[in-house]
Amino acid sequence: MNPLRIFSGYSCIHRKLTTVNQFYRRKKHRASGGHHWLQLEEDNVETLKRPVSTTVALFLVAPLLAWAQVINLSTGLNYTTIQAAIDATQTLAGHTISVSKGTFTGNITVTKGLTIIGAGIDSTLLRTSQSTVPVVTITANNVTLKKLTVRDATSSGTAGIRLQSVSNVTIDSCSVTNNFRGVQLTSSSDNTISNSRIVSNIENGIVLISSSNRNRITANTVANTVGGIGDWTGNGINTGDQSSSATLIQDNSIHGNAHSALSVMPAQTICKYGETPFTGTQTGSCLDGQTGVQSRTTQSEIIPV
Repeated sequence: MNPLRIFSGYSCIHRKLTTVNQFYRRKKHRASGGHHWLQLEEDNVETLKRPVSTTVALFLVAPLLAWAQVINLSTGLNYTTIQAAIDATQTLAGHTISVSKGTFTGNITVTKGLTIIGAGIDSTLLRTSQSTVPVVTITANNVTLKKLTVRDATSSGTAGIRLQSVSNVTIDSCSVTNNFRGVQLTSSSDNTISNSRIVSNIENGIVLISSSNRNRITANTVANTVGGIGDWTGNGINTGDQSSSATLIQDNSIHGNAHSALSVMPAQTICKYGETPFTGTQTGSCLDGQTGVQSRTTQSEIIPV
């Protein structure tokens, strides 16, 4: 008996055999370090008169590896869904979850301080299976979402990504589109949304409510928010219910929104206008020089509809 090992990731293996009509029994094993491989045992069933140099190619087809779309890079363990990777007892705060290229349907709750990284902003798509709840709900501190597209939570009051009572969360290089609200921060402070595309959502691109303070919104495109009933909808960025303060809004492109680029409720103020005012933006009773929302418009592109 002469076993062959084929590691996951190989597309094929060639081996010269003295017979061509051979039967291979497959056994799945687990090697140290979390690698998976197949052992193929030769079993001569019938010998044919063929040249000694006959070559047999064994191909590993994609379905054999479909279960390995989500990998905990910190443990080497593979999962079929993102939620399964999050919930696994082996998954601990500080671990990194890698999500392959493709579409993943299902609502996710991140309950541990993890980094979840996709294959690319246009390559890994997270879609809701229930539009009445957010696609991604974050309830743990120290979470990073990166290189993902999040979409289709369209029911009133929900969001593509919702941060609930958390801090030190980073949303970086993501696309958030076709949701009722793009990103919603509720009672969540000291978080960062950066380098992301938050476009074509219904009520607000980004909304901060219930004392969400000292958050940073930088280097994003926030555009084409549709709007709805009420004078505070259709905004690119909305500071919400008069209780959120000290938000830094910097280096963003905010345009094509149905109502305002930046909506600040009456109790809020803008710390710094810069040289260019927010033309066409609802700012309430804002006074230049007071704390609340800081926007450096000399570095931001504000294009009113």
